[in-house]
Amino acid sequence: MICGGAPPPPGGFGLVVYCGGQLDYLRIGACPQQLGADRYWVSDGRGNFVIWVPNSTVAAVNAEWDAMYGRYLVLPPSLPVLVKCS
Repeated sequence: MICGGAPPPPGGFGLVVYCGGQLDYLRIGACPQQLGADRYWVSDGRGNFVIWVPNSTVAAVNAEWDAMYGRYLVLPPSLPVLVKCS
């Protein structure tokens, strides 16, 4: 569930605040146009962005994201997420 911010228009970027929970709920709420999202970025807390690319077939692409959120991909509450919708 999205707690704040506005979903981006198709092809655009937007900043949303995720309430926390399973990653699938972020995917559903971030791009309500049913277009899905191409990319998600979060801060690693050290001034860098970590990217998640849904359905990537290259494990290295999402390795940092997976290391931050673990195998089950449960996200913390009040997480700012930059989203690019397709």
